[in-house]
Amino acid sequence: MNDIEKEMLACAFNADKLKFKKCLEPSMQCDGQIIRAHTVQNSKALDLLVRDGHVVSFRHWFEQDKGPVIDYKLVGRNEATTFTGLCYEHDREIFRPIDTNDINIENQQHLFLLAYRAVLRGLHATMEGVLKIQSGYLKRIELGLDPKNQLSQVGMEAVAYMMRCWRTFRYKYEYDQVYISKTYGSICHETRLLDVDRPTFAASVLFSADPYDSAEDIRCIALNVLPVAAQETLVVISWLPRDTAWVRQKFSNLLLSKGHYFRYLLSKTILNYSENFVFSPSYFDDWTSEKRGAIRDYFVHTLMQNDFDRENEHLYLF
Repeated sequence: MNDIEKEMLACAFNADKLKFKKCLEPSMQCDGQIIRAHTVQNSKALDLLVRDGHVVSFRHWFEQDKGPVIDYKLVGRNEATTFTGLCYEHDREIFRPIDTNDINIENQQHLFLLAYRAVLRGLHATMEGVLKIQSGYLKRIELGLDPKNQLSQVGMEAVAYMMRCWRTFRYKYEYDQVYISKTYGSICHETRLLDVDRPTFAASVLFSADPYDSAEDIRCIALNVLPVAAQETLVVISWLPRDTAWVRQKFSNLLLSKGHYFRYLLSKTILNYSENFVFSPSYFDDWTSEKRGAIRDYFVHTLMQNDFDRENEHLYLF
């Protein structure tokens, strides 16, 4: 490894540790102390999953001889599904209705707040991504790997990611207006209550299956999977009314499916488009090595490209 490669590797290590910290409350004007805000309810859903204060999640790290590694790890409940995108006061104020009460699927405010939390976390993830990508790009310029004042492939990719972040910010703004006006019923939802043998899994994610187009508003789905009782798991799929035709066309198989096939398609959707999810350790302990490998390999493979056509009987997450 030459000196430039060593510097870029060190930059990758350092960039991976960068955290974006900003309260993303509706006005975006808050300068309060940022906390680790949970996207999955800490005192409700996680209570049903944890063992000795931990859940299982995918984590990535760098090893000098291997590069980036992704595998299962035990994660403390105070770290699991958190993001540094809210201060204590706004996290408590905005999400009190669902953090201090059982989720009521007939309550439009509850359903909206589940989706809103996923949206805030989704914007935070893109902002943190910009911070890390830009750090690497500037390092390449410093080392002479990319020209300072000319277009390059890496530079164009950095700009494209910033545009994706801007489009996600515009999407979040539409949810902000619903929150401010309290028109919670204007968001569309598909809800399912699944009978389960035991709590196994939770997720709170925002994703888009759209091809990149900077001229159009981004179209997204907010997806929450939450254990709400010992033998019940709630699934809430949410979207803006303007995106209804796209959702019905793009995710028709998922929305029209039932039973085990719905769980299978939901599992594949989550693995394809997200990473903010956790497993119950007791459930994970029962997995065969074949199942663990199949889920990990599918997750890693789809980080680079979506692959919904790949089939595997081991991909059930709950």
